[in-house]
Amino acid sequence: MFKEDILEMTNEIQSFKKQFESKYEKNINILVSDKSDVVVNIRQWENEIQAMKEAHQIKTIEILEKLVLGTMRTLYPEYKGWRTLGKECRKREFVIFKQLFCYMCNKIGFTLTYTGDHINKHHASVLHGIRQAKGLLDIGDSMFCEAYNELKKNIKNYVRTIPEDIKGQAYTEPITSLVWDKE
Repeated sequence: MFKEDILEMTNEIQSFKKQFESKYEKNINILVSDKSDVVVNIRQWENEIQAMKEAHQIKTIEILEKLVLGTMRTLYPEYKGWRTLGKECRKREFVIFKQLFCYMCNKIGFTLTYTGDHINKHHASVLHGIRQAKGLLDIGDSMFCEAYNELKKNIKNYVRTIPEDIKGQAYTEPITSLVWDKE
């Protein structure tokens, strides 16, 4: 390619980029390359996107496990020292929360294998836990329904859902100022 062709191409790209960014208020990056380079770059981007998805999944499943454990500790204080659902225990109070965890992971969209790997169980055991949880919810088992409702409440508190009819607040001081400025 001649120098004039590259200059013309660069000017057209810059013009398009400015027009696009001003119209849609989004930044864009444009890659100009031979086809072979584009395939390599796309594969690299796909790998980076996959890594970001996996990092998000790990964080989500860990948060869900912490919420389930917190609910378990609230309802059954004797489990206060337990830090994971991956432990082996056949007590009904603990098994209910493991089943509840499997059920919620399934509702979120995690695979059976991924959920099982997180709590040291085979995917078939996770599937069994999900089916048990559905059955206990269907019959209205008091112990399971109490745990399920408490977990839903904890998830809503964690996410801090905002009602649709909320009004803007005029008071915008940071909450820390309320604590530290009082003497």
